[in-house]
Amino acid sequence: MRRSLVSTRLEGTDSDEHVALCWVVVVGCVVVCRVFETDMTTDASGMLFREKNTVLKLELDDGNMDGSPSLWVATTDSSISRWPITNTTVASEKSSQSTDSPLPTPTQIAPSFTLSGSPGIVRHHVLNNKRQILTKDTSEQVALWDVLMAKKLEDLGKVDFDEETQKRFERVYVPNWFTADSRTGMLNIRLDGSDALSAWMIAKAIGLTDDDADDTRLNLGSLVLQALLEYWPQTHRILENGHENPLASSGKTDEAGQTQEVQRGNGYFSVARHTPVVFGESGDCGCALLRLQVGDAGNLQEGLLLDETVPPWITDAVIRKNPPAYLKIAFVLLPSTSVLKSLKRDRLSASDYLQVRKVCEHVYEKLFICEEMSGSGSRSEDSSSSRAERAEEKIEILCQDELLDLNMDLRTVKYFIWKSSSDLVLQYRLRLGQVGQGEQDKTGTLEKKVRPKSKTSTL
Repeated sequence: MRRSLVSTRLEGTDSDEHVALCWVVVVGCVVVCRVFETDMTTDASGMLFREKNTVLKLELDDGNMDGSPSLWVATTDSSISRWPITNTTVASEKSSQSTDSPLPTPTQIAPSFTLSGSPGIVRHHVLNNKRQILTKDTSEQVALWDVLMAKKLEDLGKVDFDEETQKRFERVYVPNWFTADSRTGMLNIRLDGSDALSAWMIAKAIGLTDDDADDTRLNLGSLVLQALLEYWPQTHRILENGHENPLASSGKTDEAGQTQEVQRGNGYFSVARHTPVVFGESGDCGCALLRLQVGDAGNLQEGLLLDETVPPWITDAVIRKNPPAYLKIAFVLLPSTSVLKSLKRDRLSASDYLQVRKVCEHVYEKLFICEEMSGSGSRSEDSSSSRAERAEEKIEILCQDELLDLNMDLRTVKYFIWKSSSDLVLQYRLRLGQVGQGEQDKTGTLEKKVRPKSKTSTL
């Protein structure tokens, strides 16, 4: 790899002769970079210095106080260095070593001045929860980042990057809804319309609520987009006494004296106002169409530019609040009793983020609630929370003879345990200690009742 910068300067006062200096950067490998000086009138060449990192740019400086020139050097490291150079460099280099020397000795060992910058990120790893990223910078520091909330979570210090990655492995599968790169020394997150809205999660699973009974479904891509465009007026909703009024103007009270409130963002979290956002064309070579910070979206000029730039798939998520489509998983639910292998399967379908505990509730309702209704003709008045607790106490769900965690979702079961593109097969059984004579009778009844319908049922 070779980069060059050519500059000229006048030598002497009694001559019109110009001496051209050609600064040539020769990169030996990723971490070694040599800078040579060549006198183009004599073809004499010598090595000025050697940087530790790949050189990106050179700038000749003739304006020093002592009159001696110097060279500013920017590399892949965040620091910028100034190296002294003299008019006798080429001559001294030529006389001090033979022309066939394979590794010339640099005339300068260290820079005269260094502008230290912040360490740049040189390595990153997206954790399989598709929300957190581990990074390592040029100072060997490892950090943990939260993509959803666009912030650093923790500085881990100088720890082994690979060991930390393995330690934070979770048995969970989430669709790829973003891509990350660190080529600029910073962590860049990219959302593309083809997959940005593909990841759904339960609010409890991503820590946005502490209520175990709250099964609110949230789309990760929509949450991020709504937070990034929180200050864009187009995304704001006017609420009057808690109800949306699309015809109301922004303000605290209207003519009738009703209280008005501006609802913005996603209602769960905000990102820092200084977070940079870039809208660009699709593809790796696509150019940037608009650059701004999150807080700038409320300005008049940036707001008008956003009106022209934001694509329809984003306006659907942040303005119209249209929920993206759910991904479905087809699965088969069978009793775990071996004598029932010959029975026809009960085929169901559900959203890919459905947790195993919901399958427990489905089985419990078939096993107990339906039996009570057939015997008494009426359904017992159970709250959903109490029914869910009893279902978890009595029912177990298995896949490939492995007992499933109730918090695991169907896509994780299919990816890590089933490991096949065919329909997922789940089995159910009563927990140990729950099988009495009554339960055995009900199990036998269920085996007869849970037979497939003519079409796939939705759970």
